Amino acid sequence: MPATLTIHDETTSGQRMNSLTLDCLTERMTVREVIRARIYQEVQDYNQRQPEYFRGLVEPADAERVLNGYKIKANRKIDWQEQYQKAIEAFGRNGFLCPRRR
Repeated sequence: MPATLTIHDETTSGQRMNSLTLDCLTERMTVREVIRARIYQEVQDYNQRQPEYFRGLVEPADAERVLNGYKIKANRKIDWQEQYQKAIEAFGRNGFLCPRRR
């Protein structure tokens, strides 16, 4: 039976920064599968809409960190597989806390 997973990004003080809802094909997923689904969805959403800022789990290469996320050069697509590899490497280093955006 399909399940829905809602992910809320929060600061260490509990302020909610971003939310993402994923439709999952199964009720059980590994952490690696959750990270993969999240990265894939947020990159696909960005690449389709091309908003001014990318608000994702991993900072894309050649992006500028700004108050509202990451500023990416106009018309540049993000590679979800590259983002996924960075996320898995960070998770392996316990790098699941992001620097606070001011």
